[in-house]
Amino acid sequence: IAGRMVAKIALQQLLPNYQYHHWQLHRGVFTQPVVEGPGAPGISITHTDQVVIAIAYPLEHPVGIDPESIPAETAASVIFEHCSKNEKELAKNGFLA
Repeated sequence: IAGRMVAKIALQQLLPNYQYHHWQLHRGVFTQPVVEGPGAPGISITHTDQVVIAIAYPLEHPVGIDPESIPAETAASVIFEHCSKNEKELAKNGFLA
């Protein structure tokens, strides 16, 4: 149920004029979430024991999500490797969380 609730929030973010009663969420042939209704976008939902994530997207730009649990120090070093010089400076000054 949490996944469906978060999916509806994601749908509303993608399409602000979205009304909950216009579309319904169903399971597709591979148990993937499918949005049914006029102009329906795609939706991807995933969860762990601690988090539920959903992302809505235009059908021509499919997106998948997969949360991973990694140690904070590993995440920090990997993220820092991919930061621009300006972003690294911001991080050193405490402007990036």
